[in-house]
Amino acid sequence: MEHCILTSRPRTQAGRFVRSRPILLKLCDVHACSRAPRSIKYELAWEREESLATAVREGWEKGHADSMQSLHEKLQTVAGDLSTWERAHFGNIRQEISRLKLQLQELRQIPNRAGPTHAEIKICDRLSAFVPGRLITDNIIAAYECLHFMKRNKAKKHQSCALKLDMMKAYDRVEWAYLRAIMLKLGFSERWVEIVMVLEFKPSRVIRQGDPISPYLFLIAAEGLSCLLKSKDESSNMHGLQVAPSAPPVNHLLFADDSLLFFKENGVGATEVNHALESYCQASGQRINYDKSSIFFSKGVSESTRLVIKTVLNVPNETLNEKYLGMSSDIGTSKNGAFKYLKDRLWSKVQGWIENCMSTAGKEGLILRIGNGATTNIWRDNWLPRNEMLRPYGCISGNPPQLVSELIDSTSASWNKQRVNEVFMPMDAMIVLGIPLCTRNIDDFWCWNFESKGVFTVKFAYRMLSETKQRREAWLEGVPATSTLQSEEGMWKKLWKTDVPTKVRMFLWRLSKHSLPTEDVRAHHHMSASSRCGLCRMPDSWKHSLMQCTMSRCIWVLVDEDLVHKMTASTELQAKQWLFSLMESLTRDQFALISITLWSIWYARRKAIHEGIF
Repeated sequence: MEHCILTSRPRTQAGRFVRSRPILLKLCDVHACSRAPRSIKYELAWEREESLATAVREGWEKGHADSMQSLHEKLQTVAGDLSTWERAHFGNIRQEISRLKLQLQELRQIPNRAGPTHAEIKICDRLSAFVPGRLITDNIIAAYECLHFMKRNKAKKHQSCALKLDMMKAYDRVEWAYLRAIMLKLGFSERWVEIVMVLEFKPSRVIRQGDPISPYLFLIAAEGLSCLLKSKDESSNMHGLQVAPSAPPVNHLLFADDSLLFFKENGVGATEVNHALESYCQASGQRINYDKSSIFFSKGVSESTRLVIKTVLNVPNETLNEKYLGMSSDIGTSKNGAFKYLKDRLWSKVQGWIENCMSTAGKEGLILRIGNGATTNIWRDNWLPRNEMLRPYGCISGNPPQLVSELIDSTSASWNKQRVNEVFMPMDAMIVLGIPLCTRNIDDFWCWNFESKGVFTVKFAYRMLSETKQRREAWLEGVPATSTLQSEEGMWKKLWKTDVPTKVRMFLWRLSKHSLPTEDVRAHHHMSASSRCGLCRMPDSWKHSLMQCTMSRCIWVLVDEDLVHKMTASTELQAKQWLFSLMESLTRDQFALISITLWSIWYARRKAIHEGIF
């Protein structure tokens, strides 16, 4: 008989570390061919129930585990208790879905059915893959998942097609009668429909672009195609793409005029899709641009099948390089190649921005990097790499040169030191002689002065503006600019490295910039008629909201008294300096606790003021 000791890593519970206990196990012989019992699948949804912890604890406390066999039996007991607990709280999910599908099928087989009944709509909402509260990007993610599954899965039963539709002038081809019928079918009152028709339409078609209600009307019009495709869901050819056994089938993804359809890779499926699109186009007035539409096939689809489907749908483009909701439909392994069009588009728009678009202040960050110096004017262009005055201060020569090339010895590709010292003041001559020259004959080019590689980034532009502002403030206050900048930069780095969630660090940054929407800030920007606190009606400010308000004081009473005293002892009026002083006087853990408490108070105030939740 062998023994072993098992230990587990410490875990946290409610912000505290829980020590692990060693377990002494007796290792017994286990038959290698014995069949393992069926495992239980843990669901994250269980954690919403408070009774989960009780069920696990009660199952674990049954009996002792002093051997491998007894530990195995104990785990089986816990698994059995969890199965019983799941059925009691959640029921049998798979049976419930099957029952709803059968009920939905029976409702759809009712003769002379005028439209979806209330019970049918209720069932569809429960089975729907997309629920209220999700983002437009969810459609993009769903499209990527479906296309990724099509590219990777080689099984015959999963072979499908994806059809990306391009509508010709979608807004200009919506029939007035069709939209009116759709709105009535969806349950809008006749009075409302008549008002919309009078305000929105004059001819027999066209949705007026620019009108705030137009996008919603087009979504209602596109709902006709969605309902038509849903009615084909029972067909095996248009049942949809199912990326996993537990995933819902998806036979179309629609958002306004961006349409992506999925169907089986055979001629029958293509024919059903074609009939559905023809019915929709005939009723709504929409027209499909087949030349710009494209189709994508799963891996392993034969060439003959591809040719048949493309012929039936009249779509010649066998690719999926088109965009869905503004993003590339097919990314592949090369992210740089897939999104290169964004870089190219941006670059095409900024060509010539130096001369035409930038203000004088914007050009202060750009200098000419010297190549051969033939195009750089010494006295008019910015070409000296320093923080201020990017041109020479003046000339001490009676016959000054005009181009930088006149200061370069072309034979040795170096500066003519004698000529430089004759023309410039010592402060300028030292900067000029420190500029490295290229041994090749290349043209001068623009670069960003405040980055060593000369590449413009938002980070270095922001740093340049901040340093300029701080230098001017330091000069006005009569303090050394260099020491102030270095000290403040160190404090900012310390703040951004605080061991708190990212949202709390962003909150601290907003607080330091006085950008929290307290009532005094909102009143200053004419966004509020009063500058008084929404809870206690006292004059509001960042300090009042976070420390002096009645609600805030009730929270600070629960915090360590010495810590609160250190926090309130500071008389700084500026939030930034107040935070910096706290970082200097408190430990890292204490400052993290203060930061999370400040964020929690602000979050609770927003809930109380705007949602009435206390």
